[in-house]
Amino acid sequence: VTTMAVSTGLLVFFTYSWYRLLPRILRGMGATDSQIGMSYTLITLAQTLLQYPGGLLGDRFGRKLMICAPGAVFGTAYILSGITNSWQVVVGCAAVVAGCNALQAPSFTAIITESAGPRARGIALSIYQTSVSAALALGPAAGVVLCKWVSPRVLMIATGLCSYAVSVWRWLCLSETSAPRTSSSGTINWQSVR
Repeated sequence: VTTMAVSTGLLVFFTYSWYRLLPRILRGMGATDSQIGMSYTLITLAQTLLQYPGGLLGDRFGRKLMICAPGAVFGTAYILSGITNSWQVVVGCAAVVAGCNALQAPSFTAIITESAGPRARGIALSIYQTSVSAALALGPAAGVVLCKWVSPRVLMIATGLCSYAVSVWRWLCLSETSAPRTSSSGTINWQSVR
């Protein structure tokens, strides 16, 4: 739980040091307001459509793999966003990150709840969520200060490097909480879900 809370808080902090400026960044690269609006629709669709497959993959291949593997994709996408001059590439990278985040999300919840005892699940989830909420609040504040000295592009690259580090840290520190299945029917027994 501690590894997930601290590593996620750190990555969210770095991401939100510049992410709230994304419309301005895209506009500076030549995107129109309508293109920016459609970009957010694409990013949100990527986040939405891959959650269910993420749950299936987490059940099949294990939570740890589904949490750690997207880190390399995040890192590459953030660094590419920081060095490109194309708003389309930045939006594509943001959509890829959103999709990978959706693939991770079910395994995040599962590994936290499976790591905590039955009576400590609420506390474990609240520790994790508090870390994320604090990072969401403090990241933009840090971004305001840092953007006086560095561009948001530098912060994007720093986020990519942080993502690589977080992925390795998680791989070394997390323990698998459920045995991967050798097959999955993709069905849910709704009677056992309560």
